[in-house]
Amino acid sequence: MKSALRIQTLKWLRCSAFWLALTDISLSWGFGVESEDLGPETDIPSADVSVANDLNIQLVTFKKTEGRPVLDGKLQEDYWRQAQHFLIDLEMYPTRFAKANIKTDAYIAISSTHVFIAFRAFDPDVTKIRSAPRTRDGVKEDDYVSLVIDPTGSATKQYEFRINPHGTLTDVLQDTVSDRYIYDWDTEWTGAAYLNNEGYSAEIAIPLQSIKFPARKANSDKRWLIMLKRSYPRSVDTSYAKPIQVIKALAIVTEEGESMAGNGVVESTTNTEETSGYILSGLIEEDDGVEDILPASAAAQEGDQHHGRIQNFKITPYYIFHPDEERSLSGSFKQVDEYGINEAGFNGSAHIGTDKTLAITVNPNFTEVEADIARESINNPFEVFQPEKRTFFQTGGELYNTTMPAVYTRNIIAPEVGISYSQTTEEVTGGLFWINDRQTRVIVPDSLGSDTATLLKHSRSAAARYQQVFGKQAVGLLGTMRTGEDGYHNYVGGVDGLFNLGLDDKLRYQLLFSDTRYSAGFASDLCNAEGCTERPAPEDCLLGACEVNAYVLRTQADKTLTGHALRLNYKHDGPNSLYWLNYYDISPDFRADLGFTSRTDVRLFNAAYGHKWYFDLPNNEGKARVQTYGVFRKIKSFDNEDIEESFTLFSELRGWRQTVFRFGPAFRERAVNRINQNSLKLGDNAPLFDEKYWIWYYEVAPSVKWTFNFDGRYGDVADPENLILGTMKEYKPRLRFRLDHFEFRLEAVLRDFHIPGGELYQERFYTLGATYRRSKRFSHRLLFIHDETKRNLDLWRGPALATEVDASLEYSFVFTPDNYWKILAGVKLGEEHDDPQGGRGLTNREVFLKIERKFNFLL
Repeated sequence: MKSALRIQTLKWLRCSAFWLALTDISLSWGFGVESEDLGPETDIPSADVSVANDLNIQLVTFKKTEGRPVLDGKLQEDYWRQAQHFLIDLEMYPTRFAKANIKTDAYIAISSTHVFIAFRAFDPDVTKIRSAPRTRDGVKEDDYVSLVIDPTGSATKQYEFRINPHGTLTDVLQDTVSDRYIYDWDTEWTGAAYLNNEGYSAEIAIPLQSIKFPARKANSDKRWLIMLKRSYPRSVDTSYAKPIQVIKALAIVTEEGESMAGNGVVESTTNTEETSGYILSGLIEEDDGVEDILPASAAAQEGDQHHGRIQNFKITPYYIFHPDEERSLSGSFKQVDEYGINEAGFNGSAHIGTDKTLAITVNPNFTEVEADIARESINNPFEVFQPEKRTFFQTGGELYNTTMPAVYTRNIIAPEVGISYSQTTEEVTGGLFWINDRQTRVIVPDSLGSDTATLLKHSRSAAARYQQVFGKQAVGLLGTMRTGEDGYHNYVGGVDGLFNLGLDDKLRYQLLFSDTRYSAGFASDLCNAEGCTERPAPEDCLLGACEVNAYVLRTQADKTLTGHALRLNYKHDGPNSLYWLNYYDISPDFRADLGFTSRTDVRLFNAAYGHKWYFDLPNNEGKARVQTYGVFRKIKSFDNEDIEESFTLFSELRGWRQTVFRFGPAFRERAVNRINQNSLKLGDNAPLFDEKYWIWYYEVAPSVKWTFNFDGRYGDVADPENLILGTMKEYKPRLRFRLDHFEFRLEAVLRDFHIPGGELYQERFYTLGATYRRSKRFSHRLLFIHDETKRNLDLWRGPALATEVDASLEYSFVFTPDNYWKILAGVKLGEEHDDPQGGRGLTNREVFLKIERKFNFLL
């Protein structure tokens, strides 16, 4: 049972900002947890730029270009005559390395400050283009073109910059070390696109600082890698690409401060004339009024004005006006205590060359998160992973990604001040940060779940990272620290690495050690009843009638906890087969309080094998893919007690009309909770339940405008709060409709849990959203959320609320008149209560205004 403080903290996270992106993120990453996610694949694995090592790839030396393009998406500028031309001529999915049957031209030019890219994407039927104005990072299922770049050539981190035909930008970090596609990574860049009657065109400007371009040694033989991509979703998903190895870029400054020497010759396996500055004569489209002309890139303008200078300082101050009032139905509205009506702060960064960044923040605000908080079932005993969007934590945040997430900055919820530094060379990356937080938030793991403790006491958090690259392999060191009042501390340190065995095969490892000492406040916050640590709990303390729980026992005060965590992972994901092996060894007293730790006291083995088949669809509509794979998992405690043994068999179809259908049976024998809550023992204290259920994911997009989803789970599932096996009926219908600049979303989560005596509980989560985006400059959103949970107290084990209702109606808008100013504003009305019979009414009201302005200064 959550204390009043912890409930208020959750409300602070959910209500202190207007979540301005319609992004659904519900991940289950953590130590010892393998997600049972059946959602669509986030990207095609073959997008990895390390494909350059498997083909006879074009080798290029880029000349230095002068001036700048005007980014209107039309490619009408004389500037592009200096650019080098490439033809995106390979199909990467569904058939790897086949010849592309759609023409896509790409042009790359490099100055001393920017990489400029232009695309001309031809289309035989422009009415089938899937695109709309979207929020930042919303380009996943659209048509798009992109640049994937590995500035070190090590294949450990690749930065992808996508733009759809309406000019919406999405940046993605492909982190090979942690095996993640990270959509919540953001950096500074800009672009514009233009729809025409032959397809669409796009122009992009990326500052070298945004990809942390390392200083090059004058005699370096390192080749950075580029992948030019085009996503072409029609009846089936198709991906095209052009891999490139860059020998030299004459605009890039070396460590000695000189431009890299070279003759500018382009070495190529294709026609030399095609890659030596293709002239755009005869390809210019007339303005047909389809898309507004966007203003020229401010970043590109700066690159022209300050030619040759790449050191600058950026500061973004902000002001927030935020009346946020709550009341009980019988009371009057009062401002929430956690923050004031008026707030101010700033983010600042100094870029020293293209490879060093020093950042500072004062009072960063959660409005930067811009994502809907994930809502999870009461049947799930694990904390839910949330994305990080705050600018300060984005600056260099990718350095700290590892296979076990030991740095999870969403644990830092109310920072006062912070500072960070990061640096990248051809072989070494490193960084560190330090934060002073007004509160202390910790995810406390157990072998059967995880919970959160939050104290209204100051804490300090720090992390340091060092990574060395040897060819295509990498070895890293990571250390974290959290200290607080009353003697609290948590220190973590360890080593991790990557063996890049090829395009499809990777071997990863990580070993961490920790030293922790909790103060009394942590266990007290985790009590089922206030003050449970002040009274001795009975030796036999039964679930549902016990004030303590496993999380209280895991955070005992005045006791030093030391432990380790080990992960070994091998993964193969090729065009025809998929298999992996995972092993976790996490000791009972290991803690990573700055990380996202879902389990402790476990030894877990996980293995999977699958095969893929492809077949042609009728009427030359492309290829469909069928995939079948089985997943086995075995978990034991350090005392060799059984926790889980499971096997899941999945089958998947990806084919006609953007259909993705994934389904399969799951067979699990697992423990979900303990009978005696005053003991960490399992065995007879944690009975094993035989779960058998079906799980599925279904998505279809019959036209450009409509997308339908229907996910679900049905069968026998154990409930951890009541230690009982019941029938779970879980359905998740979703509908999206796009019409010009409008997008509508309707979602529902319907859960019913039945046991022999009747229905134990019912959950109903509804979401209705409407978004209007006329351009990248202005967007409106209307969002209605209604969550209701009902419990049958005659069947429930222990005290609980019979009914909980949480509903809200929100309107918000974002206005960015140029590349410097940003205005966020909105209003939100909320209703939250646990007794509908006692009356219903408004319990929360918010008005929100945030104004920020970027300033750029040359040093």
